[in-house]
Amino acid sequence: MFVLMLQVAFVLFGFFLFFLPAGWITEYYEIKSWSSAPAVVEKFTHGNRRCNLIYRYTVEDREYEGNRIAIVSSGVSTHGRQHQCRMLARHELPEKGDIIQVKYDPDDPARSVYLDSFPTLALWSILGFSGVVFLLARSIKNGKSSG
Repeated sequence: MFVLMLQVAFVLFGFFLFFLPAGWITEYYEIKSWSSAPAVVEKFTHGNRRCNLIYRYTVEDREYEGNRIAIVSSGVSTHGRQHQCRMLARHELPEKGDIIQVKYDPDDPARSVYLDSFPTLALWSILGFSGVVFLLARSIKNGKSSG
């Protein structure tokens, strides 16, 4: 019974490791078709493995405010926030008043992102999913051969 529960846990964890990054990859390709606009940095803070960026940009004479740094910056997980800080560290860190380029959704200009880099975290998650599938398949094979 314990082995079955462990297999179910592996499968559920594996689906999480697969579908979350699959969404990031899909979004990456969607964002590539978005429009670009200059934005003014209103606030930027970083430290203690956290980054906070607020920028303002204008689309068709309407001003918008954004705070999304990268594709994986859902703001939900600590790991996601740490990852976006690492991504931002690869670029010149913005300061208040700097002009940066952001991508925005032409169908919904309130949706924007500063860095449109490929979410490498997604690849690591997919590799993790592959490992879970391998372990699960091996466990099932070992269970059948001993029974």
